[in-house]
Amino acid sequence: MPDSPVASVYFRGQKFLLGRSSAESLSYFGGPGSDAIIEGPRYGPRRLHHLLTLNHGQFGIKALRFGFKVSFYYGLCFEGCKLEWQRTAMSAVRITRLDPRKAGREYPYFGYPDVLPYFPLAITGQEDCTLADIKDAISSVAWEPAADRVYVVVHSHPDLGVALIAPGADVDIVFEYDTQTGRIRAASQAG
Repeated sequence: MPDSPVASVYFRGQKFLLGRSSAESLSYFGGPGSDAIIEGPRYGPRRLHHLLTLNHGQFGIKALRFGFKVSFYYGLCFEGCKLEWQRTAMSAVRITRLDPRKAGREYPYFGYPDVLPYFPLAITGQEDCTLADIKDAISSVAWEPAADRVYVVVHSHPDLGVALIAPGADVDIVFEYDTQTGRIRAASQAG
């Protein structure tokens, strides 16, 4: 499985495979997030996890209104999390949906880290893809893919240094990013 991607990015007919990089990169997994959550529903007691940040330029994304990068968050400690947020500026977001709003103190397992391990990401492969390929990749979340949106799938992977949901569980975290509006939504699916 280490030869498989840590994440896959789908955008404008291309599928980019991301893996751990030995060199610094503007795209990275884990570490603390850099966005300020300026408004939204109250939640806790655990915080949202920063899963990854992507540099727009590496993937041909033109969304300069929101800066040169986009960070992706998920409620790994919120069982069955459904999350939506709106980018309001280069590094500010407004949460528009979080269900559930109460995190489990020991979910997904005792000792789960507040911040995921950091490592840089590199594009390890690229191939053509269709909307049907995207639909297959995100089939469990029942979203209808659109050609002008970015889809990111973070895979359960040994390189992550942490189980996404539970040890041994094959779970992906899926994101849809509308580069025109700055709207992002996230859900989990069986891998």
